[in-house]
Amino acid sequence: MKATLRDRLLWRELGRTSRHTAIKELYGDRSFIDNLDIVNELGGHSGCVNALSWSSSGRLLASGSDDQHLNIHSYQPESSTAQFALSTTVSTGHSANIFSVKFMPHSGDQTIVTCAGDCEVRVFDIENSGRTTIPTGRASSTTSSARLHNMYKGVQYLSHGDTNTRVYQSHTDRVKRIVTESSPFLFL
Repeated sequence: MKATLRDRLLWRELGRTSRHTAIKELYGDRSFIDNLDIVNELGGHSGCVNALSWSSSGRLLASGSDDQHLNIHSYQPESSTAQFALSTTVSTGHSANIFSVKFMPHSGDQTIVTCAGDCEVRVFDIENSGRTTIPTGRASSTTSSARLHNMYKGVQYLSHGDTNTRVYQSHTDRVKRIVTESSPFLFL
């Protein structure tokens, strides 16, 4: 008799390791995959999305992508037609794919950190941003930003210069993950 997914998860939790309790075997199980469903699709990126991060309030969802943009979506659970609305898009200034995005804790959901394949970590202060409604600076010259502006009305468009961006270039290789602590000033 073949073990069920539930049995294999239990065995894994109890420390009974085997080939069938490996992460790949569990989450690749057909019964797990068949229960997945697309709940929402978020628009706004022109490349693969590599990073998602919920704000501490649960009202905002940030995404980072191969298109080197940071998008912030507002969560509207009361809406029956569009639970997520693109509210802000930032042309980050990264020159490679964004791999990780995090809201800084205790920042009122206004400070966001990104890291990318260009070996840089960037910190964006959205609260003290230039608050533009049309692409400015470098963002207006890019095709993807112009396409976004024409497609999403009422979205705040920012360039990295509009957001008091701080750039950290201490890495010699791609930066893949950001870890935040319980401080608005500390990240790893």
